[in-house]
Amino acid sequence: TKIITVTQAGHVLNLGKNLISFGPLKGKDTFSVTTTGPWRVESDKSWCTVGKSSDGDSVIVQAETNATHDDRTAVITVSCTSTSRKESVTVTQSGYAFDSTPVDLAFESCPSSDKSVKVTSSGGWTYKVVPDSPWLTVEADTNDKSGTLTLTASSNPSSTSRNATVTVTNQDN
Repeated sequence: TKIITVTQAGHVLNLGKNLISFGPLKGKDTFSVTTTGPWRVESDKSWCTVGKSSDGDSVIVQAETNATHDDRTAVITVSCTSTSRKESVTVTQSGYAFDSTPVDLAFESCPSSDKSVKVTSSGGWTYKVVPDSPWLTVEADTNDKSGTLTLTASSNPSSTSRNATVTVTNQDN
């Protein structure tokens, strides 16, 4: 009598990550896929695109810029095509932050004085003074994202008030 032992390995599906986080600007990341069979990948959101790497051992994830202020989430599903096994990766992307405070500034007629505006941004920004006002100078102290605008109004010798608008523009969206 001979005993024959039969063993069958279980199907393997392992993902190298279970969470990917992006800032508000477009981004790219990858994660590995270890499986004993053929597989496919899909994303449940159009802003988060996925594809297999050229060697077929990983997933390339690309997120488009999030032009809203709201955080968002996508789910990437990797499925074995020969079994019902599925694993997922959650992708989060923060919303775009862009703000300036205060939004209204008032200067006394004299002497000349400075006031500051704090600009908070997830990306780059610029400013423009309209109309071109020689009595108002603006200097930006920025780290490519958030920073401070310092506005200096020279003394106003006239009895007529002066007005200008400083427009702060988000460059990345």
